[in-house]
Amino acid sequence: MKNKKTFLSYLLPLLFFTLASCHKKDNPAPNPPANSDVDVYAVGSDSYGAKLWKNGQAISLPSGVVATDMLVVGNDIYISGYGYTDHDTYVAKYWKNGVVKDLTDGSQNAFAQSIFVKGNDIYAAGRERQASSATYIAKYWKNGVEVNLSGTSENASVNGLTIVGNDVYAIGMHNQDAQSPVACYWKNGHVTDLSTTSTYAERQAIAVSGSDIYMMWSESYNDSGKSQASYNKDFGPAIKLNDDARDFQGYSISANGSDIYVTGTGVNPSNGVLLSKYYKNGSPVVVTNNPNGDFATNLTVDRTDVYVSGWTQDVEPGKAPTACYWKNGTRVLLGDGSSQSAANKIIVIRK
Repeated sequence: MKNKKTFLSYLLPLLFFTLASCHKKDNPAPNPPANSDVDVYAVGSDSYGAKLWKNGQAISLPSGVVATDMLVVGNDIYISGYGYTDHDTYVAKYWKNGVVKDLTDGSQNAFAQSIFVKGNDIYAAGRERQASSATYIAKYWKNGVEVNLSGTSENASVNGLTIVGNDVYAIGMHNQDAQSPVACYWKNGHVTDLSTTSTYAERQAIAVSGSDIYMMWSESYNDSGKSQASYNKDFGPAIKLNDDARDFQGYSISANGSDIYVTGTGVNPSNGVLLSKYYKNGSPVVVTNNPNGDFATNLTVDRTDVYVSGWTQDVEPGKAPTACYWKNGTRVLLGDGSSQSAANKIIVIRK
């Protein structure tokens, strides 16, 4: 159980904690096929730091280690993430059109996992460690001013945030007294649990389509270590995804009209290799199934085209796992494999 959970739950953060503090020029990246109709944006990291890829071209985000989330509003690109200090701590931050804004002072570890913009207000959400203990406080920052969602008696974090009307919704996890973490959401600061301590909360995400709110959460089962994802609509009953291997970790949720997509990584029941997949309205779709393994993180739909971001281990011998996206199942590499990299979010904008 421990090895499985470590790989699926913590691989990406650990990957970039250890590698992304180098400061060198960008790796050359293969160009995706030319497409005059859309711009394809992805954010993530390689071993040189936080990255934005636009149509396959890597753009470094100043003082960043990992880019976690992205939002495009008009001509403006907003990206959340975190950087590393000379004092061996992490700083929560965001970028607007490449200009960085630090949200914390670096005295304690802090991470921004999500970003949302409403009017002139910029919201970033994540967690920050408390100076007096090892406890992390779930919080968001509105125009740089922090709002705490949890107290000092428990560990908590936010993985996604959205606003509907005047209500602020944040989704994440919390745990007390060394118990298993529980998936939860906060509405205007009031917490509601989505899972129980009988399972181990992993990844959570939130999405809005029209006036509908969709939440996704993944759990590992304490007895077997396998993962399973659930989602709901407008706070209704949980819909548990039926995975063949009973081992799928959802990473994100997205809505396109009446269609709901949960994207993440499953396990091939025949050989145990990781495979990228998503569920559309509860039905599984395998993005790719190669013998080396892939990891899917996010999905967007443009008309009839489905774009999935993530990373692949299906690269040349001796090459590192590499950031990529798949368009209708066809892979486009975002790196050359000379350094480890991953894409955490993808957005497609029609020109």
